[in-house]
Amino acid sequence: MITINAALKRMYPDAPEGSWEISGYSYEGLAWRYDGVEKPTEDAVNAEIQQIQNDWEVSSEYSSRVSNYPSIEDQLDMLWHSMDNDTFPKSEPFYSTIKNIKDSYSKPE
Repeated sequence: MITINAALKRMYPDAPEGSWEISGYSYEGLAWRYDGVEKPTEDAVNAEIQQIQNDWEVSSEYSSRVSNYPSIEDQLDMLWHSMDNDTFPKSEPFYSTIKNIKDSYSKPE
């Protein structure tokens, strides 16, 4: 659950300690003590809570995408094999460097 406190911290990142106090989990329990700054409306706080939730969902979705990529080693190996099979243009010195290593050291079976 995203709290009112989390929303306020994101809305007012430079607020001094003690600028608000929350009793319970509802907006009604918000005691505003931030001098010179108007207390945000309940709608504004709820909108920020929703934005945090949306950001978290996008971040989680992206993390899932990232975690499904093959390792960098596997990606580079795929790229090299595409070049070696002439299905992708050979990029130098990448191709010749890897080819020399592959020719010099056999892969264990």
